[in-house]
Amino acid sequence: MMQTATHGQLVTYLVTIQDLAAPLNATVNLSDEVPWGLSYVSHTLTATTGTVTDTASPVLRWSGVLSPASAVTVTYVVTVTETGSRVISNTALIEVPGYQTFTRTTTLLVDGRSIYLPLVLRTDS
Repeated sequence: MMQTATHGQLVTYLVTIQDLAAPLNATVNLSDEVPWGLSYVSHTLTATTGTVTDTASPVLRWSGVLSPASAVTVTYVVTVTETGSRVISNTALIEVPGYQTFTRTTTLLVDGRSIYLPLVLRTDS
C-alpha cells in the first residue's frame, strides 16, 4: 500500500536487512539517496548494529556484518519539501561483495487528491 504525506510532514523510513546468505565475514553495505522532494533530518540516521554515516547527505550509508540469526534495522527521518501533488520513489541499494546488488523501493504520495466520479446506472427497458 502506498503511504501518503503532506508538505512539511515528517516521515520515518525503516529498512530491515537480514542475512543474505553471505559468508559471516562479508561486510554488507546499504546506501539510500534521499530523493528530491524530501529533505533528510540531520542526525536521525540510526541502526541497531553496524556503522551509519550521513556525512554525504542526501546519500545515507550503513555498513556491517550480519550473522545468520540477526536482522539490522536502519531508520531515518525526512521532511516532505515537495509542494505539489506527486509520487516520490525512494530506492535503497544493498550490496555484498561477490553477490548481486539488491534494490528495494518504496513510494510516497505527497498531497494526493481524491477524485469522486459520478456513478450512473442505466436500466434497459
